[in-house]
Amino acid sequence: MTIISRRFMMRIAEEIARYNKYDALITGESLGQVASQTIHGIGVTNDSVNLPVLRPLIGMDKVDIIDIARDIETFETSILPFEDCCTVFYQSTLLQDLKLKILKKIRSCFRYRCISKRSY
Repeated sequence: MTIISRRFMMRIAEEIARYNKYDALITGESLGQVASQTIHGIGVTNDSVNLPVLRPLIGMDKVDIIDIARDIETFETSILPFEDCCTVFYQSTLLQDLKLKILKKIRSCFRYRCISKRSY
């Protein structure tokens, strides 16, 4: 579910970016921090959008990212004990074998455009 949720969020973010005339998306992903942030997972996520995706933290160590979060005063928010929408229905064994073709088929079954238009 994590990669599927990320794909939906990226599509929504892309629509918001286009509406606001932005030329790229920016994420806080760091390679290898979680299962969805592997080369394969990032590739599957990228495939859901057409805008370039910038990842300024991609090669940073988790400790360095935490230091930056503290410096910009976002660390306390980032550790709040709420589950995010990506992990609520997470099943790691299922996600490890999902293929891009399957994700595209799943996406075609949802009417996410009506959801995304209400998001901004």
